[in-house]
Amino acid sequence: MTSQSGTSQTANWEDWTERWDKQQTAYLPVREQRFDVMSTVTTMLRGEDCTILDLACGPGSLSKRFLSLHPRSRSIGIDFDPVLLELAARTIGDVEGRLTLLRADVTDPNWIDLLAGRPVDAVLTTTALHWLTADQLVRLYRQLADVLPPGAVLLNGDHMAFDAHQPTLQRVASTIKEERWSGAFSAEGSEDYDQWWTALENYSDSLPSAERLPFEERRQGAGRHQAVKRRPGLDLHASTLRDAGFAEVGVIWANLDNRLLMAVR
Repeated sequence: MTSQSGTSQTANWEDWTERWDKQQTAYLPVREQRFDVMSTVTTMLRGEDCTILDLACGPGSLSKRFLSLHPRSRSIGIDFDPVLLELAARTIGDVEGRLTLLRADVTDPNWIDLLAGRPVDAVLTTTALHWLTADQLVRLYRQLADVLPPGAVLLNGDHMAFDAHQPTLQRVASTIKEERWSGAFSAEGSEDYDQWWTALENYSDSLPSAERLPFEERRQGAGRHQAVKRRPGLDLHASTLRDAGFAEVGVIWANLDNRLLMAVR
């Protein structure tokens, strides 16, 4: 294949998933620790021979790590972004039949039908559900509670703000995060989220059409996140999970206002 300059090149999509991991880690330096806690909790409660639902899986960072650590496990990765799903398919594949990638929009009430006949032991999701409105989050948690068996676990690692009655705590958390990000993206010159997307799109467009990622589909709006005016905070996540029918709900790990919220069915 050729680049824009016409020189021969080989598309190395693994480089782009590595760049994804680097820019995500710039936002959350303890990202790998969060992955480790999720993996440990899941297998502690559900065993090594378990099936996880990697909800809003993106390019498959979580599934890749989990399946590598637990060779008898399986993962169902669901995402609505056609580019990220294709990137996952090209870099991870099906891991000898242990990874299934499915396209679905979790804001569509019918997405849950994809899980029919697919038993799930745990739902794992990272830096994803903050894109949902409160109403969408309520419906999603109720749907998951309906399909998960007793003892199943849900682990949501994401930005979950302190509640309105804790403005000082939130101000401290936000200030420290902004200082970290300023250092990472300014002084250290790390690539941020938008820069990664722009670079990947330009690179894909430079390739022969058969090799490109499905950006045209994404440009038409498929997979793009809509801005949420007020993102659900920790209290709303926790109360919604309890109302949905999860027996135990609590934060199992945290770094400022980035929490790993755990719920047991």
